[in-house]
Amino acid sequence: MLRTIAASGVAIATSLIIAQAAGAQEAAAPADTMTPAPETAAPAPEAAGPADAAPAPAAQPAPAANPQVVAFVDQEFPQADTDGDGKLSEAEFKAWITKLKLAELQAQNKPVVQAEVDTYATNAFAMADKDTDKLVDKNDLVTFFNGG
Repeated sequence: MLRTIAASGVAIATSLIIAQAAGAQEAAAPADTMTPAPETAAPAPEAAGPADAAPAPAAQPAPAANPQVVAFVDQEFPQADTDGDGKLSEAEFKAWITKLKLAELQAQNKPVVQAEVDTYATNAFAMADKDTDKLVDKNDLVTFFNGG
C-alpha cells in the first residue's frame, strides 16, 4: 500500500510539476533579458457618483489544499530536508525537485537535458519561495504544488 501511495504521490507531483514548469518558464526569464513594457498612461476614468459606483466584487476564499498534495509533501519532505531543520534551503529544494523531474522524464521516456532540468529547478524554487527568504517549508510546498 505504501508503494501505491508513493506512486500516486509521484504521479500527482509529476502532473503538478509539469503544470508548474510551464508557468515557471514563462514567468522566470532573467531580468536582464526582459524588455520593460513602455509606460503608457491609461485614460483617467470619469468620476462616478455614489449612485453610479458598482459594488466591489466579494473576495474569493483561497482554494483548499488538495489532500493528495498534502500527503505527498508530508511523505517526501523529510527526505528532501537533509539537515532536518524543517525548511528546505535552495540547495535541498533543487536536489529534491531535480530528482523528481528526472524521474518524470524517465517515466515519459523523454531525453534528459541537464541544463533544462537545472533551469527548471531554479524556476521552481523561485516560485515556491514566495516570501523570498531563500527557504521553503511544507506550507510553501503545498501552496506551490496546489498551483499557488
